[in-house]
Amino acid sequence: FMDEAQYLAEHVTIMSDGVIVAQGSPRELAERNPQGALVSFRLHSGAPPLPEPLAQMTSCADGLSRLRTEDPTRVLYELTGWAIKNDVALDGLDVTRPTLEDVYLEITKEPHRTGQQVTHE
Repeated sequence: FMDEAQYLAEHVTIMSDGVIVAQGSPRELAERNPQGALVSFRLHSGAPPLPEPLAQMTSCADGLSRLRTEDPTRVLYELTGWAIKNDVALDGLDVTRPTLEDVYLEITKEPHRTGQQVTHE
């Protein structure tokens, strides 16, 4: 019931192989995820190319452009500024942060030594 824990819990402890590997609020744990936030949008054909820093961060599949960032505010500022300057629509613009389940899977994917306690506070 990760969805419920994400929205209802004030504090979460993640264990792997009987060892505490992370603790904090769901938001604190999500902010530590190295994947960062996912910014996605669609560009119409004929749109000018994205500025170089954004273009390097962006992957495209099925007409949907996606980029991961640890600084979504800065990326959105650059992206929307470029779109306004070039009169380009960013259809379906969306920012998604990692869920508690994403964080849990990332944290527990590497084996931890038995008896070694690792906490993040």
